[in-house]
Amino acid sequence: MKFLENFSDRYPIESQIKMWEKYLDDNYKRFYNTEFGKRLAVGDKSYYLKDKSQLVDQLVIDIRNSVKGKIHEGSLRKAIKNWINKVNI
Repeated sequence: MKFLENFSDRYPIESQIKMWEKYLDDNYKRFYNTEFGKRLAVGDKSYYLKDKSQLVDQLVIDIRNSVKGKIHEGSLRKAIKNWINKVNI
């Protein structure tokens, strides 16, 4: 029998969102302007900011690999989406 997933940990926590937005501001600054839009370098690859779902997934994977400890994924994903909207102006 498979375990039922508890969805209460999917709701973002406001204090965690602010912490992750600050983390993103400090650690992800490599932006490139192209004729097709703004790109962000994550690891060895770069991703368009307009491809938000792919960029969110890549940033979550990159942050999981670099940060030790438990990560509240709902807050992290919300913070990444807010951060992308902020830097894509």
